[in-house]
Order: sequence, then C-alpha cells, then structure tokens
Amino acid sequence: INEGSELEPIFQKAKVRAEFQKQSPDGRYLYFAANNVDPSSFAISRYDMKEKKVELIFSEKGQWGVDDINSDGTLLLNNQKNNFSNEYFIFNPETKTKEPLLGQGETEVRYDAVWTPDGKNFLVVTDKFGDFMRLYFYRNGKYFKNNQWEPITPDNKVEVKGMSINKDRNLLSLQLNDQGYFKVAYYNPKTLKEIKPPTFPKKGEQ
Repeated sequence: INEGSELEPIFQKAKVRAEFQKQSPDGRYLYFAANNVDPSSFAISRYDMKEKKVELIFSEKGQWGVDDINSDGTLLLNNQKNNFSNEYFIFNPETKTKEPLLGQGETEVRYDAVWTPDGKNFLVVTDKFGDFMRLYFYRNGKYFKNNQWEPITPDNKVEVKGMSINKDRNLLSLQLNDQGYFKVAYYNPKTLKEIKPPTFPKKGEQ
C-alpha cells in the first residue's frame, strides 16, 4: 500500500481558524482564509508551493473568501455581509487593486458567482430578480456597454442551491431544490445549454 508522503504544514497558529479556498490554475499557489489579522474577520493569504512560504495578500474587515480564480491569476473575492446578502469584488493579488462587481449597497440579495470559461463574464446564481435563486449569464460592463443579465435556468420555482465548475471549465454542476426534492443538473458553461445525463433502462426492461 502506498502511504504517500508525510503531511507538510502550511499554516498553523494558536487560536486562529484557517480554511482552504482555491488553488491557482497553474498549481503554484494555495489560497486560504484565516482570522490571524483580526479575530472577527477573515483575511486572504496564499502559500507559494515553489518558495514554500506564506504571503498575506488581502486584509479588510469582513468575512472574506476566494470563490474563483481567473486564468490570469485575478481573484473573485466574496464578502459575506450577513446570512441574507454578500458582495463580490475582483482582486489582483499582484497590484493589490480591488474592483466592485456585485452586491455593493444591496441588502437581502444573495449571489454565487464564477467566471465564464473565457474569463471575461460571469455565471451567477442569485435571487436578485425573484423569490428563487436562478442561474444567470452576467455580461461584465468592462467588456460591454452595459451590464446585462440573461437567465439560464427556467422560472419554474426550482431553486438553485449550489453551483460548481470543474477545473477544465467545461462542466457546470447545479444543485437544485425542486419542492423539497434535491436534484442535480449539468450545463455546458460555454454554450449555456443543459447537458442531459444518459438514461438507463429500469429493472426488467430491455
């Protein structure tokens, strides 16, 4: 049996809580959030796998996390303001510049966002336009004249409870709540078309 290598500590401090966030697309950096600067807030640090060192890259008041990393290394930061609202910012860890994206000045609006495969726009789950969380394609105003929202999932009272995109960014998975029944749906993040899973014959059928 291959027992693997020994565990390598990355970050550990007494009375400090740390949570893994994301790994950079090139595999060099491990990003994590920790309350090592302010016990009531989570700052963002990264561990350099090559240099074997930790770097604090972002520290502001709030409950911060890294929800996605673009191919150019920019981060999609999520600040959870309360149980009913959050906000997103685009952050460049090299220049330390932060741009507002979603949720600024809003209350009781929830967002869950990732970059589209081209790294220019966003796939966003939100209840901004109704009582249920739905998936939208969000055109970033940086590349278009106006910010635009295009609904992807139907308005059928089925709530999107979670979203994830795979490493190759060619499969988007949605966790759905259909009137108390939990289901999974798959979408092509490039075409925004639903991918129907294969069907198998029931027991006794040919």
